[in-house]
Amino acid sequence: MVLVVALTALSQVAGLALWNRVAASVGGRDARRMLPRAGAAVTGGGVIAGLGAGALIPRFGMSIAPAIAATATVVVIAVCFAQQRALTAGGAPGATAPAGSADRLGDLHRALLRGLAVVALLEATVATVVDLQFADALKARYSGNDLALALSLFYGCTNAILLVLQATAVPRLLVTRSVPTTAAIHPLVVIGWYLGFAIAPTFVAVAGTRTADQVLRLATSRTSQEIELSPLPVGPRARWKVLLRGAVWPAGAAAAALVLLAIGPGALASPTTLAATTIAIAIIWWIASQLAARRFQAALAAPLGIRAATRDDPRRIDLESLEAWTRRAGDPDARTAALAQAALARARVDASDLADHLRDDDPAVRAALFEQLARAPIAALRGELRAAIAIEDDDRALALGIKALALAGDDSGVSRGRGRADLSREVADAVRAAEAMLSGKDVDREIATACEVDPAWAAALIRARGAKPPSDDSYTRALEDAAGPAASRAGALFAIARIGRPLDVLAAALEAGEPDASAAIAGLDAPGAAALARDIAPLSTMARLAIARALAGATTGAPLVAQLICDRDPEVAHAALRTALAIARGGELLPGEPIAKAHAQALAALVAHLDTRDAAESWSACARHELDVATRRCVGRLSWASAVEAAAAGRDPAPFAAAARHLTGTRDADRKRALDVLQELLAGRAESLAVIERWLRPAMAAPTTASLGDHDPWLARLGAGELVAVEPTLVDLRRPALFASVAGPALAALAAVATRREVDGTLFELGDAGDTMFIVTRGSLVARRPDGERTIEAGGVLGELAVLTRSPRAATVVAVGAEVLVIDRAAFSTASRRAPELVWGLAATLAGWLAPNRPDVL
Repeated sequence: MVLVVALTALSQVAGLALWNRVAASVGGRDARRMLPRAGAAVTGGGVIAGLGAGALIPRFGMSIAPAIAATATVVVIAVCFAQQRALTAGGAPGATAPAGSADRLGDLHRALLRGLAVVALLEATVATVVDLQFADALKARYSGNDLALALSLFYGCTNAILLVLQATAVPRLLVTRSVPTTAAIHPLVVIGWYLGFAIAPTFVAVAGTRTADQVLRLATSRTSQEIELSPLPVGPRARWKVLLRGAVWPAGAAAAALVLLAIGPGALASPTTLAATTIAIAIIWWIASQLAARRFQAALAAPLGIRAATRDDPRRIDLESLEAWTRRAGDPDARTAALAQAALARARVDASDLADHLRDDDPAVRAALFEQLARAPIAALRGELRAAIAIEDDDRALALGIKALALAGDDSGVSRGRGRADLSREVADAVRAAEAMLSGKDVDREIATACEVDPAWAAALIRARGAKPPSDDSYTRALEDAAGPAASRAGALFAIARIGRPLDVLAAALEAGEPDASAAIAGLDAPGAAALARDIAPLSTMARLAIARALAGATTGAPLVAQLICDRDPEVAHAALRTALAIARGGELLPGEPIAKAHAQALAALVAHLDTRDAAESWSACARHELDVATRRCVGRLSWASAVEAAAAGRDPAPFAAAARHLTGTRDADRKRALDVLQELLAGRAESLAVIERWLRPAMAAPTTASLGDHDPWLARLGAGELVAVEPTLVDLRRPALFASVAGPALAALAAVATRREVDGTLFELGDAGDTMFIVTRGSLVARRPDGERTIEAGGVLGELAVLTRSPRAATVVAVGAEVLVIDRAAFSTASRRAPELVWGLAATLAGWLAPNRPDVL
């Protein structure tokens, strides 16, 4: 008896240790696919052993069983050594810890283990009671040989069902659903069957409950547990697998058995009562499994600095944030004020909370709120607005309040303004404008006047009254003259408002990077955005890019953004997705159809790039590198599309954005872990995950099945050899980290204006005026400063500060037989408008080399 018990216990521990070795061979999505199939092999082995024993023992007797078992053990040990050598030589995603991680548990790991221990205890309790009731029902129904036959058929059928599930359904389930979903399957199905037994305690019901528990415990619960333990360091992970299954689970089963033993035979006298009690425990088990799965998600994302997804409404703000945003809405800096006003407009703010700030001590704050209400009057605040205007003594705030009430159709602000009209020109103008709007007289003249002094108010007049812009040629010319060569805010606003030539002025201003043009886009109202959406397609890529980025500050730009996220140009679509995320998080509703279309386009573009990668053997080295850069950007675009989907559904998109950054980074361990995080976030998006996983794997030679030209015409031309002349400059520009991630077309545009220069002597002297930067393409340069000198090798960059600030040269630079690419300030400025990451990268570069040499730089 002692020997049998010892062998049984040792075999269980050995089985767990062997399973740990199997689990160490795979990680991430590979584990989700392969672990259930490995479990199917174990189940298959059990089937073979059972059926084989049934055939051999009657013929050779029981004495042959130990010999067969010993032979199988020797084979297992030999395979184990071979597997260890393979793991040591080749490694595996789950076999080693990510670089930089420690072999110790953090707080998140401990919380996860506590949750898994509770789940194991409750699961064992339910399984023990189910086993007891099943055994009782079985013995009551069968006896003798019938009982033995029933048991063999039951376990045979159970293993058959388990084998099919592990080989087919479970692997697909685990790669298409997040862990909270898969962890819930076992307890929920058991609860369902057990409810049937509690209602009608029949043999079929208890047999179904027992079958569901046995099959799903091995098919989903055990595999889910493997996945949930994956964030742990390798050593504790293997140890806790043994402890949870070899100690905690048996402890729960023993505790349940002792309780049943204490109750005695009376426990089986009322099967419905016992089942109902166990169902209550199973419900707690299900809740615990969900909490543990959420802890797993947090522990999985923590190493990447990603917080777990939340379903809190990001559009609701607390009173402290409301206070801060309201005060910033009156900030002297126009950009800060505009951003705060946009945040307030998007947020779900209770009217009474906002009304409290209409009587703020700072007149700039009151004026900012009145200006906001002038654009979008809130009916619930009209009474508060009247009261605030009645006591307002600041001329600017009073003028804006009068306009806000007039737009709402309320004339109560006019009488208050007449009393101060003689003392303030600004108030007098507001009274005149409000009277024109309310009476309907001289509206066209008021609009014409507002075009020159207050274009935003003029646009509001046009929208509020439904007035059609005048078509008189002299009026059009006056507006164009007012716009001036710099394309001011007035010209841009009224180009959108369909006055004069609708898009000429705006497009030129956007392409030139005029701040007023971007401000005009940020100030769009809903009709203006709709009007621009109808005519945006003919604009250049630069103009559409500028619009996509400027709309992040708009409060009513959702329809226009919804169009841009499906833009034909990947650069525009990528920029628009970032803006769409900002708008969705701010509370603006984006239509579902364009989001789904943008996601489908991003997925199709990534597939086309991967198909091209697999068939690009004839491409030049430069073209293949540009293909790799473009493919990486496609992965980022797909991740941003997923983030926009999450935000539109009311979920926190921050984890998607963070995972996207790590996924397109350079550290392989971070990229694989980011894919695991996306697996949890993108439940139900198996096609997206499969394509991203394909990208992470090496290319495989295959004929292309998708047309790259439909998604990236520039790259298709480069691969076809049509842009050979630009390839050498592209290769040189890609060498510095500053340009490593810039989109190919944007970099090609910069390459077209960059010039090459041989350097044989002095490139520039210390203190010289500078407005150009240089990239070393051949040889090396020596930078000499009073405190020493440094050598700049090929691929290095110098003159970064000059293109930003025109600052004097900080060193004398000389060379012999070197070559550099010259990029002047204008070329860099144009490139940075198309690719803002250039400015961010340049700032990081400057900080990196300035800080060690400048004690005052913190």
